[in-house]
Order: sequence, then C-alpha cells, then structure tokens
Amino acid sequence: MASEIVEKILPYKITLTRRLGASPYIYFYFTLNQKVYRGSTKTGNPLEARKRAIKIYQEKETGKVKGKNLRFETVVKKFLEYKKGHITPETYQGYEYRCQYFLEYFKGKNVNEVDKNEFHAYKEWRINYHQNRKKRRKDKRTLTVGNASINRDLGLLVSILIFAKEELNLLDNLKVPKWKKLPERKRSEILSADEIDKLKQYWQKKISFYWDLMNFILNTGLRYPSEVNNLKWKNIIFEERFMYIKRKSRLADKDKLWAVQVYDEAYEILTRLKERGVPNGLEDFVFLDSKGRQIKNIKKAFKNSLKACGIEKPFPMFSFRHQFATEMTAQGMPPKALSEQMGHKTMRMIDETYTHLMREHHAIISERIGLGDKTKTAVAKKNYHDDWMLTTDFEREMTDEEFAELEIRVIKSIIKEGRIDLS
Repeated sequence: MASEIVEKILPYKITLTRRLGASPYIYFYFTLNQKVYRGSTKTGNPLEARKRAIKIYQEKETGKVKGKNLRFETVVKKFLEYKKGHITPETYQGYEYRCQYFLEYFKGKNVNEVDKNEFHAYKEWRINYHQNRKKRRKDKRTLTVGNASINRDLGLLVSILIFAKEELNLLDNLKVPKWKKLPERKRSEILSADEIDKLKQYWQKKISFYWDLMNFILNTGLRYPSEVNNLKWKNIIFEERFMYIKRKSRLADKDKLWAVQVYDEAYEILTRLKERGVPNGLEDFVFLDSKGRQIKNIKKAFKNSLKACGIEKPFPMFSFRHQFATEMTAQGMPPKALSEQMGHKTMRMIDETYTHLMREHHAIISERIGLGDKTKTAVAKKNYHDDWMLTTDFEREMTDEEFAELEIRVIKSIIKEGRIDLS
C-alpha cells in the first residue's frame, strides 16, 4: 500500500507515515534495541501524532509512562547525539566538556525535576566549584570560574532543557528557566605606541626571536599559538606577498586554504627569518629559534615581559590579533576584506567588536598608525600588494568574483610549483 512520510523525528529515529487512499490516521515506525515497533497513532493530526509516537517510544524504552523517570544524563546523551552532525567538532568537544559539570551536579536526577530553583542552584554551585574542591586539590591556589564560562554553561543548559521539551516531549508542566547573562570582561585593551616600543626594546635585548613572533601576530592578525606555530615555509608565497592558512574551525571549510595578506613589516620579518642559518625547507616550520627548535608557547614569558615593562593592562598575546583588527578598521579597511583576513565566518565580529574598540581607543590608535598626519594615507603603514585586492584608498570592496579569481590564481601557482599538497 502506498504511503507518504509525514515526519522523521530525529532524536528517536521515529518515522511517521500516512497511508494514501486508506486510513485517515498517521502511523509510526521505529527500531529500539534491535526490535521493530509499528502501529497507528489513532489520529490524523501531525502534531498530536508526533506526541503520541514519542510517548509510545518512551514507554518502550523505559517501561514507564511518558519518561517520568527519564534521567538527566539520558537526555544529555540524546542531546549530544542529535547535535553531533550539526556542529563543528570543536563546538561538539566544548559541549562535551561543559556537560561533564551538568552530569556531576544533576547525576541521577529526573529531568522533570530541573526547575527554576535547580537551575539557579546549579549556577551557584558552578560559581563556587573550585572553592568547594580546594581541600581535595594538591594545588591550593585560589581558582575562580569566570562569568564567561558561567554564561556558556547556562546557555547550554537552557538548550538541553529546550531540547527535552520540544524534541523529547518532556517538561510538560515546567517552563524552561530564563536567566540574565553575567557581565563579561570585554576585550577592550590595546597597547599604545610607547608600550609596544617598550616591549620591542625589552625583547630585542633579551630574545629578539620572541619579538619577531609577537610583531608578526601584530601585523598579520594570525591566531596564536595554533596558526602561527603551524605555519610552514611552503605556505608563504613571497612573490605574491600572501600566505595560506588551513583553518579547521568550521566544519564546512575544514579543507579550505585561507589567503592572508603579508604586509610590509610582516614581510620583513619573514625575509629575516628565512635568511637565518636554520632549516627553512618547504616542510619546515617558520618560527624556529636560532637552534632550529620550535617553541610551543611563550605566553608566560610574554606576561612576565608586560610586568617588566610596567604595563599593567590585561593584555594576553591573543590580543595582538585584536589590536591588528582594530587598527585595520581605523584605517578604513572594508569589513569584508578584514573578515577574510581574520578568518571570520561573517562580518559580525568586525562590526560589533573592532569598530567599538576603534572608537574607545581612538587617541591611542591615531598615535600608532598616524591618522593625525594628513600627509599619510590609509595605506601608508599596511599596503595591499596590487589591484587583486582593493584600491589603494580602500574606497571599494573586492567582489566575490575577484576574490575567487585571486584565490584560483595563487593556488594554481602553488600547485604548479609543487609547494603545497592539497590532498
């Protein structure tokens, strides 16, 4: 008998069908523990049929009515299974990490018991997480859970409860709790020209290679340590003044090569590193010290240098990336071009973060890049290589076709020279 699919309820893998020209009812079909279940929902209404099919599934799964004893950890497991194919591996790992705290706190509890009071009790428990475990730890340092982590925890917890209500047909008599985000510290600090000069002098006397690395981030906006440490000489195209970064932050773009412009100061750093007496073959890493060793992380050394230079701002090394973007925004670089340079999926980050920083620190930025000098153009410090990218006055954005043509042109030259393996 011919039938049509009405809906596939993914969390349970239930299929709802309607038999054409026969019964007006909607039928269900699912497999559980290697056993097939099928039958009528006794209704022709799709929404009602959905509820009844889920109820039948839960009765078969738990032996109880409507999942009254469905534990919170079971819901978390179903949530992660449902999300796995819809988010990036990195995001999924973050979900798994945060769910460990949920499972620790809500272990053994019925999901229908997670009401507003339990929600806020978890919030307080998570805020004091490290304090409550200080006696158990060998390390007696005072550790805290930041507001950003709390906000991400609560946001994910809300998502899980919404999933339980809308997809698993639970929490019938409970509303998903509303919550107000805790204030987070914004990335609002940048370094002045004088502070950067102090760091430069400090590291040139101590370890000049470290300053080359920091200055490179400041002039390219690459992520540290992931993108900087993985940069190899085969990724550098000196004649085009480009480098290619393989960014795996997005599932859809995991194999895409991102073209990143190499500006004058960054170009000089690469040239200087290339001419040293350390391995510089195509498969060698760019940032090796004078002995040919790769230093995995210099964040601690950088933090100490801030103190030594009398810089009291909360400025981690990653903030060099934010300073680069802020300065480029101030110089008038179009958001589309900057978002491509930074590897952002959309221009939202540029609009919401760096425009705000530019306004907040206008005086510092003006001093650093010479915006107060009318004889300088917006491209005096950081210049695009040729007309493949933008006009020199940044008055127009590159079209999608132009950017695609640029990528094809340079990638073809890489393949032709055998400089990079795309397989």
